[in-house]
Amino acid sequence: MRIPLFALVAALSASACFARSVGINAPVTVLPGQTVQTSIMVSDDVTGIAGGSINISAENEPEYLTITTEAGAFLAEAFRGDPIPPHGVSFVFLSHDMNGPGELLKVKVTAAAKEPKVDQVLPLHISGVLKPAQGTDPLPGVEFQDSSAILLGGVIGDADGDGKVTVKDVTKLLKTVLGLDTMTAAQRYYADVYPATGTGTLHGGDGKISVADATYVLKAVAGLLTLPAPKQ
Repeated sequence: MRIPLFALVAALSASACFARSVGINAPVTVLPGQTVQTSIMVSDDVTGIAGGSINISAENEPEYLTITTEAGAFLAEAFRGDPIPPHGVSFVFLSHDMNGPGELLKVKVTAAAKEPKVDQVLPLHISGVLKPAQGTDPLPGVEFQDSSAILLGGVIGDADGDGKVTVKDVTKLLKTVLGLDTMTAAQRYYADVYPATGTGTLHGGDGKISVADATYVLKAVAGLLTLPAPKQ
């Protein structure tokens, strides 16, 4: 079936319209007890912004994470009114309209002091409105896109990420120390176990991977000691 040209043009225009977006470019990954910073951005095809508001909220807050925000670089020329709960801001550009791309909000995501066995995917809801200089209606076709924060989980001593502690983890640790293998941030965090009274993670460790960690895990596998308990 042939599609009329005018229908094709209309469809393409509609899809281009919905491409105009405000949101976080990628999911936020964070280790237990740590803080990462990200930004809510307005895309480069959003133009003629005279003011508006932007807000972000998180599910399971503060059980698994907390959020703080501050105005981004895009709002440097804006007059800002009172903050909008839970983590938003309203703004008006006084001198001239603004065009994307730009950073609306700096967002800090702080994970709770908990070490879950599996990743916790926590939705981040982004909402707001962008307004033009003329009229009271919002700028058309701007989509506010939700994102997510991932609290990285794992098993203490599990260096290869298979959910259990075995001799394979000892091998993984030794290869990593020798530069023959690599580990993800989550693997390094949960395999950092020596010393047990250290402060490198919530469960101990010294913030680095070494032969001492491999030795500690090997002794745990052999039943000669007990690995630190996860922080709950």
